[in-house]
Amino acid sequence: NYECPRFDYKLFKSTLDNCSQDSELSNLEIIFGDYTTVSPIPIDYTDKKIVSNVQIKYTTSDKYILVRNGQRKGNYNLSEVCEEIVNFSSFNKTHCWADKYIADLRDSTDINRGNPSTWASLGIEHHIVLCAE
Repeated sequence: NYECPRFDYKLFKSTLDNCSQDSELSNLEIIFGDYTTVSPIPIDYTDKKIVSNVQIKYTTSDKYILVRNGQRKGNYNLSEVCEEIVNFSSFNKTHCWADKYIADLRDSTDINRGNPSTWASLGIEHHIVLCAE
């Protein structure tokens, strides 16, 4: 797992603050936009295949947290990834569809826990709801 500060959002807030203080720029409508994930589609190179990790990129107000149950390859356990996210102090199962899905997936006994598209969708949906709010 690792964390990355949301430099893109800090830059946006700084730009917004600076423009609002400038009388010539104060009427501009500035909109924050970002990209939300790495593609979950495997990429074929001539000598190897790059496959997405089991990880969820989880956005908080000040950072991105990439939760991957401590592994880069091998036997992934998405239940452990979901368990870590559910235990975040800011986690709220009712915040959005993705958070409810993560909590339900953590508690599920199903063998099939999704695929890289599922994990990317969870991170994207949570991210969009958080940014929209």
